[in-house]
Amino acid sequence: FFFMSGYLIYITITPVFQKSGPIWMKIVYPIIYRVVRMLPTYCMIMAITANIIPHLGDGPLWPQNTWKEAELCKNYWWTNVLFISNFFDSKYQCLLVSWYLSCDIQFFIIGVITVCVYTKNEKYGKYLIGILIGVSLFLPFVITYVRKIDGILKVDLPFLNNPRGSTVFNQTYREPYLRAIPFIFGLAMGFIGQKLKESKFKFSQVHFFMHFNFLNIHIFLYILNKRSIFFHR
Repeated sequence: FFFMSGYLIYITITPVFQKSGPIWMKIVYPIIYRVVRMLPTYCMIMAITANIIPHLGDGPLWPQNTWKEAELCKNYWWTNVLFISNFFDSKYQCLLVSWYLSCDIQFFIIGVITVCVYTKNEKYGKYLIGILIGVSLFLPFVITYVRKIDGILKVDLPFLNNPRGSTVFNQTYREPYLRAIPFIFGLAMGFIGQKLKESKFKFSQVHFFMHFNFLNIHIFLYILNKRSIFFHR
């Protein structure tokens, strides 16, 4: 999803910067538009979670799950509205899956700025995307190594019973600088795709099939390698 988001940001935002007008307005307007489009539904879900859902059921386990979530939404709703909930410990996070929306907005801001730089100065834009790729690849490795925790999130029974208590989920799964790799690559593919389109370059079906399978094989081997590193110590 982050990969597609990065790719689509380039496709949809580039025309904005090709029009006349103040640069700051071109940067701010898409961000405000995206936030305003999300917030009404987002706030409604938080309000329902905090005030209505706890009264819709009963039982010995109902308060443990629903009332706790309701209290979190009553106390920490503002972190969701500001889209910074993924920077707080998950035990203080209203709507556990809301880390994704926080990352989405944070990546969108980065994407808009990157597209702005690229459309105004292609050379600097390439440097910026190169730096972002390098940082997004380097930081997860360093943080995982320094903190000495698993490199991937294991969705096992202990995690399903208490996801907020997962060290991996808290320290390496939700932060934008640890989730940025697919987004940045998606953004880069937008740049590359535009260049290929301008040069009228076309892949033959045979070449496309070969490259697609070549990529899939490498991804599969990469996953196997990571599994052997992080699961078998």
